[in-house]
Amino acid sequence: MTKQLVAVKIFFSSQFDDAAEAEVEALSALEHPHIVKIFEWKQGLLEHPSKGNKVVNFIVLEFLPNGELFDLICLGGRLSEDCARYFFKQLLSAMGYMHGKGVTHRDLKPENLMMDAETNLKVADFGFAAPIEGYDKSGLLRSQVGSATYMAPELHLGKSYTGESVDLFAAAVILFTMVSQRPPFETATLQDGLYRYLAAERPRQFWDLHLASFAEEGDSVGYSDEFRDLFEKMMKLNHPNVLGIIH
Repeated sequence: MTKQLVAVKIFFSSQFDDAAEAEVEALSALEHPHIVKIFEWKQGLLEHPSKGNKVVNFIVLEFLPNGELFDLICLGGRLSEDCARYFFKQLLSAMGYMHGKGVTHRDLKPENLMMDAETNLKVADFGFAAPIEGYDKSGLLRSQVGSATYMAPELHLGKSYTGESVDLFAAAVILFTMVSQRPPFETATLQDGLYRYLAAERPRQFWDLHLASFAEEGDSVGYSDEFRDLFEKMMKLNHPNVLGIIH
């Protein structure tokens, strides 16, 4: 690692021990071009001139100079569908690999998707990662973790869920956010007016509301039929061929 730029993630409090262990365990088992690389995991002394010294845990990770996908969307505006497709394919590649290796991320969102020097996507922040098979080997998980906007409906309902389904749902929300510069809804609950139309299989009203909102802002955004069809089907994760559809 001589003369190599790296990123160091420091865990200051014992409350982050579980997240640190989950991240180290997951990243140590994964090696993929669209997943951040881990180099080492250590405990060391953090020196501070006024606050004193403190023993901390830290992870040494691949340095990703182009930052978060979140910042690209916020500062650069909506992505074209072609550009979103480029990142989305890389995200799906990483997801397919990690799921094949028995790992679910459970906190996919633009803030946890980084970009390297060539602007390739890298999935990061595996603090909520868990085994696909579940901790009891049942194939189901039960912890309510993640970020509200990207959480699948079963998480909001406190139900058991599969890691694959919640990652796929989050990926669909990310796809919409890339193209729209806003999420499709606040939360995937029936209390959310936008999501309610999708849950009731009334997608036309969902799209009409978004387009009307953009029009009020003087923005002429549009969505291709292909994009609408893909997003709607990804919202139905019980669709018999959802994996085939997105690939």
